[in-house]
Amino acid sequence: MATETNINTSSEANQPVGKAIIVKGNVHAQGQDGTVRVLEINSPIYENDRIITDSNGMISIVFGDAAVDRLDLGRNSEVVIDEDVFKEAGPEQVAESTAEVEQIQQALAEGTFDPTTELAPPAAGPAGPDNAGGGIYNVQFDLTGDQITPEAGAETTGPPFDFISRPGHTYEEPVVVLAEPVIESGGSEEEPPNYFPEAGSLEITLDEENLPDGTGAPQFDEDGRLFYEGTLEDLGVNFGGDGPGGISFGTQFLAIDNTGGDSITVSGSYGTLTVYDDGTWKYQVFDQADGSPNLDHPVTGQSGPATTGPSDSLQDIFNFTISDSNGDTAAGSFTANILDDGPITEDISISKVVEEDALGNDEGAELGDPDSSLGNLDDSSDSDTATFTAADLKSAVDDGADEEVTFSFVASGSSGTLAGITSNNEAINWSSDGTTITGVTATSGDTVFELRFDSNGDLIFDLDDQVDHSFGSAGTDDELLANKIDVGQFIV
Repeated sequence: MATETNINTSSEANQPVGKAIIVKGNVHAQGQDGTVRVLEINSPIYENDRIITDSNGMISIVFGDAAVDRLDLGRNSEVVIDEDVFKEAGPEQVAESTAEVEQIQQALAEGTFDPTTELAPPAAGPAGPDNAGGGIYNVQFDLTGDQITPEAGAETTGPPFDFISRPGHTYEEPVVVLAEPVIESGGSEEEPPNYFPEAGSLEITLDEENLPDGTGAPQFDEDGRLFYEGTLEDLGVNFGGDGPGGISFGTQFLAIDNTGGDSITVSGSYGTLTVYDDGTWKYQVFDQADGSPNLDHPVTGQSGPATTGPSDSLQDIFNFTISDSNGDTAAGSFTANILDDGPITEDISISKVVEEDALGNDEGAELGDPDSSLGNLDDSSDSDTATFTAADLKSAVDDGADEEVTFSFVASGSSGTLAGITSNNEAINWSSDGTTITGVTATSGDTVFELRFDSNGDLIFDLDDQVDHSFGSAGTDDELLANKIDVGQFIV
């Protein structure tokens, strides 16, 4: 006769819910955390253990009432001990079950226990619902003692050993396969970037007109010398991420470390460049051998005797190399253009008078050429010549930083016509041979005046013929010419 037994399943976390009372062959339990245990008699069974039997394994597990709440597994079986398999047992049930298990084990040891008659048969049959909630139903068969040989169409062989008297078994320690450790890599260490320095070119202009005696606004240092100051940034220097190293001019090297006033001074063609360890620098123009701060500019090539400023420039070039703290380098340059100062005319007018009545009568002051007219000398002190001394000429100009100025005529071959002045109603044309300015009448070619420098640097004006004056009243023979002859137009 078959009856159904309902086993309700519930347990408390981390507390055994059952116990193995019979173990045969290889039986393992896999816990929730993945650990695997080899089960033996009295091994505790926990909630959610996965019970696994090998091909030669079988196990009986009790969960409370050892006679009723029991799970038997045969070979090649697997089951999860969850609430569908066991029911929660109170302390009294657990104590009774434990006592019953101990009695069964004692009987087994004494050989007086037959599980086929003393224990309820293993559960069989389909599971069904329970009024109390989730669970499983086991079909229980009562022993009648009847025997029958199943006809399956093939001979079968049962287990080769007696269930009660088990043969000895050597348990193999389970091989726990540890997972390969996962090594998290932080990634390959990146090499730090290599920065490179930069350097540029700076070109500056200094003008001698800014010297103390120059013709322009003062712009000189405490030494009275032209100068220019700046920083390495003005030279386009950027040491980059590696930081500053130093600066080199040929074999001269200076560490840029701002440690306390170290410097190097480099001499150029026309001045000196001093660089300090804090990254600042100063350029100064040389003094001359006589102590004057101006430079001698050449009179050939670009520069000439009549050129100044940008047209007459001297160039001082300094090439350098910078290095960062990592040893990387970059090249740059500094160029100073030094402009020549030149004289400028002052707003001064110097006038001289010559007398026509001295024409032909003042031979002692003549320049060796005969006069073209003969005047009526009124006063023996009258003269047909006039002298502009070198001092007169210098007073009319600011000689500038070059300090010494000389005068000369316009270039040979230069010529022109005097504006508004005639002689015998003829225009007066002038020309230069480099040493003398000569004025002659345009038609007849008579010499009207000559202009020369003597050995002292004085400028001599010699009137050789009359020039036309306006008609005046009687007694006005000393009338001045309305349009003066400007000798400054002939001088450079």
